[in-house]
Amino acid sequence: MQVIVNTQAELGRYPLKINIECQIFKFFQRFIFVDKKRFLYKAFQEEMKEDFGDNYTWTTFVKSKLNSYGLTCIGTDILKACKSEQLKNSYKNKNRTFMLRAKDTYLQEHFFVRAITHKSLAKFKTKYQAEQYLSLKNSENRKAFSKFRVGAHNLRIETGKWFKLDVEQRLC
Repeated sequence: MQVIVNTQAELGRYPLKINIECQIFKFFQRFIFVDKKRFLYKAFQEEMKEDFGDNYTWTTFVKSKLNSYGLTCIGTDILKACKSEQLKNSYKNKNRTFMLRAKDTYLQEHFFVRAITHKSLAKFKTKYQAEQYLSLKNSENRKAFSKFRVGAHNLRIETGKWFKLDVEQRLC
């Protein structure tokens, strides 16, 4: 799993789950603009009011994501926004805010985890973007560099983890 995360970091890409969460949030926002006379609007209002206990619905997923990204105000004010034209207009730019917060949260978690588990990559990687060595023409050099950077090499410093050796005992 860590190799996949490190590979995404080397390429400067975010996981698909962030795009999916952004699409769910965008769909969630559409309910603000639904005609109040429609059944869909009334069903959404009821689902937002209900506390389903242990049942996990898609609106509870959105609420929990908003909460985890520090955007609770968006979730709590959504019912007010459904009723006010002025608030409806303020919600048009929230998609970008959600996406940026999701990416920022991912980066914070990613760099924190990587700094603990893969110290050498944490020293090399300073920006979340595609690295320049990926454009090397010599494919063997590019592969070797990539393996070293993401921790998929067979050097003792990496393979020693498998045998639970202390760092001092992992001699190359």
